[in-house]
Amino acid sequence: MNIAAVDYELNEDGTLKALKVKQGCDLRGQNRTRLHKIDIAVFDHDAKLHSIKAVVIQAADETVVDFSAVAGVKVAAIIPNYNDEGYLKSTFDQRSLDFLENNLHKIEDKLARGAYWRHLWGAVSDLKVSSSQYLKTVVNNFAHEDVF
Repeated sequence: MNIAAVDYELNEDGTLKALKVKQGCDLRGQNRTRLHKIDIAVFDHDAKLHSIKAVVIQAADETVVDFSAVAGVKVAAIIPNYNDEGYLKSTFDQRSLDFLENNLHKIEDKLARGAYWRHLWGAVSDLKVSSSQYLKTVVNNFAHEDVF
């Protein structure tokens, strides 16, 4: 299974300067990267969704992403594979984890929230996110959930 992570830089005003998807391999199975088509969710500080549709991740270590669809958005969090269309694991940067720890319930898109919950638990299982951060996210957001 492949693992996707976003790598990005921000301008001084908080808008995107550069965006890449880095791809690696899980320890199980054949260790090779594959083509994937995913959507990338970019959330502003009000937890409003701005998406980059149909990003094709090349069968390479890194894919540069055209982020013109979200130009001008002040980034609070980025979730790769937010529509859960790609068969891969997603990992999250610390900025996104910190923002979503307190604001996940503000995201209106139930599919995006559900995919994040699932991928977050997978990250805990893979020891990429601490159980204490996961519990903080649960405590801060679960009471607001209506999809479980």
